[in-house]
Amino acid sequence: MNYRLGTTVTSAGGGYLFDIYTNENQDSSEAVGITDGVAHADGTGPKQARRKRHREWRFPFELIQKALET
Repeated sequence: MNYRLGTTVTSAGGGYLFDIYTNENQDSSEAVGITDGVAHADGTGPKQARRKRHREWRFPFELIQKALET
């Protein structure tokens, strides 16, 4: 299973954010990810936190461990 690890600079405050994305499986074109804060795919409004939890819940735990060892 592959993963892509990225660090992005925020526009406000100049801090760094940590994002990890992967495909759920080899046949899937949909990416799932763990992010500091919300992602564009989470949308806005009262259901934003629920969509973020659903996206992050689907991320493979073994890749989280592997990425954090880097």
